[in-house]
Amino acid sequence: MSSASAIRSPLISVFALDELLDSSLSPNSLLVLDCRFYLGDAGRGREEYRQGHIPRSHYIDLEQELCDPLGPLLGRHPLPSTTLVINLLSRLGLGRSTHVVVYDDGPGLMAARMWWTLRWLGHKSVSLLDGGLREWLKQTGKISTQEVITADADGPYSCHFDSDLWVDSDAVIEAMSSGSRVIIDARNNERFRGEHEPIDRVAGRIPGSLNRPCLDNLDQRGCFKPADELKSDFLTVVGSEGRLGDAIHLCGSGVTACHNMIALEHAGFSIGTLYVGSWSEWITDPERAIATG
Repeated sequence: MSSASAIRSPLISVFALDELLDSSLSPNSLLVLDCRFYLGDAGRGREEYRQGHIPRSHYIDLEQELCDPLGPLLGRHPLPSTTLVINLLSRLGLGRSTHVVVYDDGPGLMAARMWWTLRWLGHKSVSLLDGGLREWLKQTGKISTQEVITADADGPYSCHFDSDLWVDSDAVIEAMSSGSRVIIDARNNERFRGEHEPIDRVAGRIPGSLNRPCLDNLDQRGCFKPADELKSDFLTVVGSEGRLGDAIHLCGSGVTACHNMIALEHAGFSIGTLYVGSWSEWITDPERAIATG
């Protein structure tokens, strides 16, 4: 759906966040989350947080706090259990009216999964910091090493899960077979074509899927492109607006695909649905079709 009636942009500028930090008097009105994470070096994000972060921000660990344990038939970053999510949000003091801002080192690739998770839980007031910590430091120079004291929550966070925001492999197979929904892969061109696979044990793509590398959403500064440019880019990939509203998004493990979903909402479209298991789950079943080239 195109967005004459769309909600506000999912992005927030460093200047807007700076103003919010200066003006937010209630400890529960604003929650800033540092989501830095690096594949292959799981402890690096937390260590970088300790060395310096945006004032008043909490650190969130992608693999420890946003994902369930791995399993033989799951992707690399499975959905978190209800208990894990509620414990996390209650610990952070999140309320229904809290405005959450998420960020990472810059591109937003890791923070995008936290943005999607909150939307999946029914929390609408969540923004991705455009340009992340890199742009924040460039524009404000403000950094903190202080430990953040969590405000007490009013009680356990009441989740309202939006089951329409994710699909499993069965839905992907049906879309692949019928052509009823477009499947958009956020990995880079080489991984999509199966020419180079540095992470997962099998190279290739889901047959019939289309490629929109998530880094193409960004300009030279590492901030999101203007909405009109993003709209044009996505229409070039899929061909028509009608195919974007219920698109299925995937990547290697259901993380960077969320970046494309944010870009779509910024461009005025519905975000579609996330295939959480993504490529790393798809390849656990040798019966599932794989395309290369």
